[in-house]
Amino acid sequence: DVRGACLIFDEEAWEGARNDPQSVVAMIPSANLWLMENDGNLYKRDTAEELAEVLTIDGRNLARTVENLNHAIKSGSLNGLQTARTGTMRPLSALFYGLKVVPGITFTM
Repeated sequence: DVRGACLIFDEEAWEGARNDPQSVVAMIPSANLWLMENDGNLYKRDTAEELAEVLTIDGRNLARTVENLNHAIKSGSLNGLQTARTGTMRPLSALFYGLKVVPGITFTM
């Protein structure tokens, strides 16, 4: 969608952001502190399909994407994923969180 994208993550990621060492050391508030205070729309659902419905995206596609990602992580090979991934990852599990985002430019220097 040229108007933006959806971020999908799970409860462990949401709660983990609260105490992220990079945020704490740099004194940058994590997303979960300011998102809701600024009228952000964060959705939380039990399944990927339910989350997709409220985000108005394809539920079967999201469920398949989460399933493929989790399978790749558990098998130890991220090479088969449609979009390249690097770094250490862990499988996603319910509760699923999601929000719509729109890219923007803050500084042009």
